[in-house]
Formats: sequence, C-alpha cells, structure tokens
Amino acid sequence: MLAAVQSPVTRRPRRRLIGAAAATLALAALAPTTAAAAVGTCPETTWVGSWSAAPSDTGGSMENRTLRVIVKAHRAGERAKVRLTNRFGSKPMKVLAVTVSEVDLGSRIKDNSTRPVWFGTSREVTVTSDVDAVSSPLDFRIASAFSSVAIDVYFKDEIPKPTRHKTGLQTSYSTKNGLGNHTGKWTTTSTGTNPFAETHESWYLVRGLDVEVPGHHGSVVAFGDSLSDGTGSQKDVDERYPDWLQRHLNAQNRPFTAVNAGIGGNMILQDGLLDYAGESMKKRVLRDVIAQPGVTDVVLLGGANDMGQPNLEFGRFATDSDVINGLIEITTTLHAAGLNVILATIPPTGEAWVASYGDFWMGNERRSVNQWIRTWAGAHDPAVAWTAGLPDGVWDLSEAVRDSRDFAQLSHQRAGDHVHPNGLGYKVWMNREAGLGTLGLLRGPACARG
Repeated sequence: MLAAVQSPVTRRPRRRLIGAAAATLALAALAPTTAAAAVGTCPETTWVGSWSAAPSDTGGSMENRTLRVIVKAHRAGERAKVRLTNRFGSKPMKVLAVTVSEVDLGSRIKDNSTRPVWFGTSREVTVTSDVDAVSSPLDFRIASAFSSVAIDVYFKDEIPKPTRHKTGLQTSYSTKNGLGNHTGKWTTTSTGTNPFAETHESWYLVRGLDVEVPGHHGSVVAFGDSLSDGTGSQKDVDERYPDWLQRHLNAQNRPFTAVNAGIGGNMILQDGLLDYAGESMKKRVLRDVIAQPGVTDVVLLGGANDMGQPNLEFGRFATDSDVINGLIEITTTLHAAGLNVILATIPPTGEAWVASYGDFWMGNERRSVNQWIRTWAGAHDPAVAWTAGLPDGVWDLSEAVRDSRDFAQLSHQRAGDHVHPNGLGYKVWMNREAGLGTLGLLRGPACARG
C-alpha cells in the first residue's frame, strides 16, 4: 500500500461531505445499463476463475525462456482454461507453448500430470495489449481447493516489457534466457541439472486459471489495493484475506470461488504513483472485475492510498468526500453490470512509518469514510442502492483488526508498517464475518436465487 513519495503537497483542511451527497443524488438518476439475469434454471455448467491476479506493471526483458508460474487453485474441477496477459507490453507477444501440470515440490512437477494448452487449433498464440488470450478448454483435473498448479509458458522472441503482477507472495520459477523450451519438463523423477534455476515472487504473463463448475456457482472478486493483495502476510502460505474467505466458503459448502484483483499501492482516483501500483481502480474495474468469468459479487476495499498519498490532479491529498465519490462511481459501474457489491471499511493506520498515513488528518478522513460506509449498511431500499451507487452490504475490516485499547491503531496482529494486518489479522477479519453470518450477503447467480 505504502509508497515513499516525497511531495510539497500539503494537507487540505477537512470539508463536509456535500460533494458526496450531491454525487449520490445525481447517480440515483442513472439506470443500470444491464440487469442481472432473471431467476430461473441454471445451466448445467459454467466457468469461474479458480485463481486470478491483476496485472500491475512490467518486469525486465526476457528472451527464449520458459516460465513456470505457480498458482493455488481455489476451486477443484475436471476442466480448465488458462488466461495470458500482455496488458502493459510494448509490442505483441508471441507465445510458442503453454502447459499445465500438478506441482510436486518446488519447481518439480508430477510425472505424467502435464497437459498441453491449445488456443483453438494451435499451440501458439499472439497476445496483444488490448485483450487477454484465453485458451480452449482442456481436460485437467484440479483435485481440491488450494492445489498447486504449474503453468509453463515458453516464448522465443524477446519480450522487452513482460506484464506481471508484482506482489505474488508465491514462489514461481523460470529458466535463464536462451535455454529454450522446457514446458512440462523437470518432473518428480528427473535427474541432472534443474533448468528452472531462477525464482520469482511475481506472476509473469499468466493472469488467470479458470475452471468449469456446476451452473449455480458464482465468483467473488476481491477488488482493491494491498489489503486485498495480501501485503503483510507471509509468502507461500496463502494468508491473504481472499484465501481465508475461500476456506470459510468451502467449510460452509457455499458455491463461490474467491479470486483476487488487489494491487499493492493501488488507488481509486488516480494511477499508482509507483509503477508497480497499477492503473486506478476506476480505470481497471472493467478488465479486472467485470470481465472475470462467472463474477457475481465484489468486495470493494480502497481509499487509504488516495488519502495517504498526494493526488497529482487535485494538487492535494484526497479527502473523505473524494474517496466516497470514487466508491460511489465504482459501485454504480458494478451495479450496471449486474453485480452485488460489498464495501469494506478501511483499517486504522496510526503510527504508520510513512507519516502521511499515520497523522491525525488521515485518521479523521478514514473514520469519516468508514462512518459513511457503515451508515449505508442495510439502511436503504435495495432498489435505491442499485441505482445510487450504494453498497449492498458491508464487511467491517476496521472493526475486526483495530486495537481494543487504541482505536487509531491496528491490533498486534499486524505487519511492521502499522498499515497492514498480518496473515493472522486477515484471518481474524474473515472469522468475524463468518461468525456474524455476513458471508450470507454474497448473492451468487440470479438463476440460483429464490
């Protein structure tokens, strides 16, 4: 979330939420351009994301190498699709081979588990910056939730700026440049030198693994900044809040898959001030949320970075009104696509090591945003909420992770920066929502309701 940004921009005095109220009234006149599908009979099967990551930025040049991208599937299944991205690439990207395999240990894959990935009638695919490449369905068994899957991607021509999701919190692997095609190689029984000698903590080129599920299933997209991305949790142990959410959904036998569209440092109102912080949430909502396969529900969590970092357009730090208006705009866009929206409160940041996150002004603005979010929880007609950009429900992250002795700070279940919970803190939040029954706010596909 944090960025060490030096700027002469000063704080602007707090102002009342007149702008937010006016925006709410104006948006109430806007009818959604699409509506949720009518209640009826669900199709026999549908596709949902089993794992996903939002493109954030680019890494260094790569050429004639094989990537082994390790992902954790949130949903089991017998058929899968792979999604590749070149969103921030400087030229079209030609991929010559893709495979999926079950992970054995580290960079090794299980013997006889590899399946080739096809794009129509070809193993090759050229990916442009304006649209992801989605593979044809393939028979590939994902045995259980949180199974590790290796997605190998081979390309020969140089990719000057390979698109990635920077903060993967998951170890992936690759060969060095010039070693050629090693897709599906280095298995349980392989001997000799491991070609996948390089490790990466970012996910390169691969942005999704989809799975075929029964037609009454839906997908929940965690849309936000580093609090969704999992900053503060440990690597390789799946302690982001969407991971804990998935565990609860599985324990309750709920037909949902939780996928992650968080980006560290991301902002609602402007592109991130550091390259890895991605495009603004307002810009990327279509490609990273609405375009997700099978999406029915969204958990929207953002605003801390807007209030904690200077806004280059405004010439000041964003206020509570600015953030609220941004949340209203995004929620209206999501409602127009027929999606159910749950707003999450912003956790306290007192004593943050970046002063602009921990000061008194930031604390007041954050509390004001949270008060607005909580005020709308269940306090309005759903029909009004749908057209006015108001949430369909609220999950209270701030209440779950604040210090009981000092409400301006996180509890001891926090990372060292005093801004992010640690993995246990994210777990506490999801435990609280499960205990309160608020996971029931997830709506799912219209065909499965009523």
